[in-house]
Amino acid sequence: MPLGWNHDPSIEMEQAVESIRTLFRETDRRLDQRIAETGRRLDERFEATEREIKALSAQTRAAEKLFTSQWGRLPEALVESGVVELFQTRGIAVNRSLERPRIRQGGEEMEIDLLLVDGDALVVVEIKTTLRVDDARAVLEDLKKFPNFFPEYRDYRLIRGGLRPGYQ
Repeated sequence: MPLGWNHDPSIEMEQAVESIRTLFRETDRRLDQRIAETGRRLDERFEATEREIKALSAQTRAAEKLFTSQWGRLPEALVESGVVELFQTRGIAVNRSLERPRIRQGGEEMEIDLLLVDGDALVVVEIKTTLRVDDARAVLEDLKKFPNFFPEYRDYRLIRGGLRPGYQ
């Protein structure tokens, strides 16, 4: 009998099926490895992105502080250096000046950029780099509250002052 005439086709079929199952298992194993590797890489990238976001957030906060504190104080420093002389040339003899006095009471706070005293006269100076109508209204509202926050000056005559850098 020639070879192959005596073989059982069901055995051959089982071997083929088992071979295919082995290939599927190997494919599944390789896919599992790739998925795990992809997940690990994504986790690393997410962690790196989180670190970058935290660093950028810190830089943004630092920049914001620069503009709200140091940069905001630059115009005040420019004005404060000559404001006493400016008022003195206008007949207000300033004998005491307070820079940025701040009072907190009842959960509220008031800060004045510059407070100048001439005997019984008081000059309240708010320095703005840009003066908008809303800013002026806010300062006027603050001035209404001023005697409550600074009662020691309640009986003083109030002279209002608003200056921008470069004002002559």
